[in-house]
Amino acid sequence: YTVKATNYLMKPIVQEQFFQVLDDIMETRVQEQGKVLVLKSTIGMHKVSLSNLMYLEAQGRKVVYYLSNGESITCTDRFATVCEQLLQHPEFLLIHRSFLVNMNYIRMIGMTDLNLQNGTALPLAQRRVSEIKTHYLTYQMEEMS
Repeated sequence: YTVKATNYLMKPIVQEQFFQVLDDIMETRVQEQGKVLVLKSTIGMHKVSLSNLMYLEAQGRKVVYYLSNGESITCTDRFATVCEQLLQHPEFLLIHRSFLVNMNYIRMIGMTDLNLQNGTALPLAQRRVSEIKTHYLTYQMEEMS
């Protein structure tokens, strides 16, 4: 679960500022809700918000979607097709031929792997470690501005 502070209120709170902050929060929520995937698995259809998608893993001819609430959904999608779709969103990064990660959940990037906020360690493509770190830092700097 990630928290991004966008507006600060100082006491005493001015009613107009308070309502503006609430409007900003609602607008952000509406925008995030618009970013969803509809997944088809063996047990049915799943609507997943991109903000809740931590990472994906290619396992043979299946793709496993790992969510921030601890759930995982296995689908028969082609990993390459899913990557093509998700890499259109700036928060996703291909870190290995079998792993696509939502950068909002990265806690630390090491020399051979990265750790997510939930403690999961994922391998990095060794030839691309420097590129992955640069991409991550660029993304974080853009998020802060």
